[in-house]
Amino acid sequence: MEQRRKKRLAAQEALVLLTDVVHNLWAWVPQWMFPKKPLADFGTTRLVENVFHLPGRLFFHDDWLSEVQLNRLHPYAEDVAAGLERLLDHFGDP
Repeated sequence: MEQRRKKRLAAQEALVLLTDVVHNLWAWVPQWMFPKKPLADFGTTRLVENVFHLPGRLFFHDDWLSEVQLNRLHPYAEDVAAGLERLLDHFGDP
């Protein structure tokens, strides 16, 4: 933890916990969102650089995400939209 370059122990611990959460999300989310090709074969770097940099807008209503608009011209927009639908179906409100 000393190498995390945070002066306070609480900040170091928070950084380690956030790193663990991000690691787990990267391990699980692509499998949930993209179970089939073409995005199922993408690695973490390719997902970050080519897929999750997709331009769009998020809309909130009463501090809750209510709408996601993706740029339809992006080559992976339809696949990402379908993946977001799968995530919402799995983790969304009943």
